[in-house]
Amino acid sequence: MTRVCGPAATDPRPCLKRPYRLYIALWKSALKPICLRTGPGLRATSASHFWLKDSGQSIELLDQAVQAYRNALEVHTKADFPQQWALTLNNLGNTLAIEGNRISGDRGDMLLNEAVQCFRSALEVDTRADLPQAWAQTQHNLGISLTYEGERAKGDEASSLLDESVQAFQKALEVRTKADLPQNWATTEQSLGVSLLYEGRRSNGIKAKALLNQSLQAFSSVLDVYTKVDNPYGWARTMRNLSEVYKAQGNTAAAQQALVDANSVDPR
Repeated sequence: MTRVCGPAATDPRPCLKRPYRLYIALWKSALKPICLRTGPGLRATSASHFWLKDSGQSIELLDQAVQAYRNALEVHTKADFPQQWALTLNNLGNTLAIEGNRISGDRGDMLLNEAVQCFRSALEVDTRADLPQAWAQTQHNLGISLTYEGERAKGDEASSLLDESVQAFQKALEVRTKADLPQNWATTEQSLGVSLLYEGRRSNGIKAKALLNQSLQAFSSVLDVYTKVDNPYGWARTMRNLSEVYKAQGNTAAAQQALVDANSVDPR
């Protein structure tokens, strides 16, 4: 199955292999003196930020990142630092999601399940009433992990997980509106389109047709923000996603044309 491109939060994406090019040795050398000057609270923050930026290079680094976030949670407790606790859970969840998506079998499934639980826990603090932007970001992150789980699952379980991911993205879009936050809106709308596409591919009949039409609508609307002039690579990614929807709908000519258009800007 062809992968689909969908920008996400920190940055697991359903397409998705984004390189991280920061200098790990520099961050490591900088971390210790910062810790000595600022004490345990900022030490935990510095460790989390370091690993968030550097994750993605290898499974070994991702394992270390996970441990760094777990260490940070020993300081950033829900009782004492609720917002830092929720932020660290989000970072831990994103790292687990990246790692789980790279690993097959039971271990990968376990990591993705833990990622989902991290985001659900973070929502205990990141409420829409008190922290609407954090709530929306966490819902988006939750949707990404559920998409990963749904892509790996089978049968009714897959449909249920993908449906949950769609609901999470739709909740995020209640805050991430096109009018107020167009870039964030486009990021989540793109991810919503991916989940709808994955679910539509697994469905049949009227349901499949409806899901694929919704996916097509989502990707088409993203092009209002990801224009060819202002964001050519975002536009090209979206055109590739549209190509996948057209292919799933059996519209070979439209699928090929969308791919040609994408390659005219971002050849692969």
